[in-house]
Amino acid sequence: KIVIIGVHSFLPTKFVKSMIGQTTGNSIRVVDAATKAVEAWVRSDTEPGFESMYHIETIALEGQGTVSERVERSAALLNNWADLIHECDFLYVVGHSHGAIVAIELLAYLLRSESPISISGSKVGLLSMAGPINGPISQLETKIVVRAYTQRENEVLSELVQLSKPESAESERLQQALNTLVTHNVKVTLAASTTDQLVPIDSALATTWYHPNIYRCVYIDDGPISIPPFVASLWNLVLVARNIGHLEHGIAKDLSERCVGRPPGGGHNRIVSQAGVHETALRFALETTNLSRQRDLMVIPSAYDGQTSLYKLPWTVRELVHDVLQTKHITAFKLVEELVSSFQTWEDVGKQWKDFKFALEAIDNADGEELLT
Repeated sequence: KIVIIGVHSFLPTKFVKSMIGQTTGNSIRVVDAATKAVEAWVRSDTEPGFESMYHIETIALEGQGTVSERVERSAALLNNWADLIHECDFLYVVGHSHGAIVAIELLAYLLRSESPISISGSKVGLLSMAGPINGPISQLETKIVVRAYTQRENEVLSELVQLSKPESAESERLQQALNTLVTHNVKVTLAASTTDQLVPIDSALATTWYHPNIYRCVYIDDGPISIPPFVASLWNLVLVARNIGHLEHGIAKDLSERCVGRPPGGGHNRIVSQAGVHETALRFALETTNLSRQRDLMVIPSAYDGQTSLYKLPWTVRELVHDVLQTKHITAFKLVEELVSSFQTWEDVGKQWKDFKFALEAIDNADGEELLT
């Protein structure tokens, strides 16, 4: 028995129109995409004719207000499905954007002893899509015109901005919630879009937070706005490094600032319906083993010093490549070869990437072995 809980991202309508430029949909859209992915996984993992043995139930949670208010109301609503959740074999919680923060804190509440709903004994997976875990884009605070929103809307937006401040109460509460998840062996997948106009990639991926039960993936958006193949290859290396527990040497922050999309062409909402994102989360949740010993979430500050230094860029890329190649896995070397190849064939360089490419010209005549030494 599989239970899917989808959490919708509610943000003020004026804000959505000006900053995102696309409708954020609803929790039914989130649940529908998740259900299709679960059904596809069942078909791929089951002998023909046995699909009927799997029973899928869905719960779509809507709501408005701050994260705490939504968690409280959602937890009360879930009491109506307490038996269903308690009896399920796999609980899959999916949240998008602001709803991802709600999903993390809601699931943490369900795992704590004070929750009347027991989910012990079940496999649990959580997918956060474009969740502003470390806050929204840095320009957001200056772009918000306070008088354009009601007091309640300002509270929601202010809470969003506070997530970008590591010492804020909102950030600490979210960190504690995520720690609850990973110490209960919940498999957490953090997904980002390469052209997100609201949430930077490094924020959606929480690149400074470390734990084996966290897996990161990036949706390479090929919509109206796209990134060069070399940048996509570089993101692949960053993801490999982070997913095996290595540092990313501050590259994620630098790349994220260059990858911010523009409304309405950004990929903040397109990520929801991407089957590959859900497949990645499901495989991580259902096809990996649990830790034998409990381990707390670690937070290691980024090496990024707040300023883009093109002089340092070649060295940080070299350090990243070195870390990835140290895994001694053939896939790692192929990724480095792809990185070099994509750089050597990178011709259409827009203004956004011109100085970035110039700083890495040494790669033009390099290969994987040279980058390792």
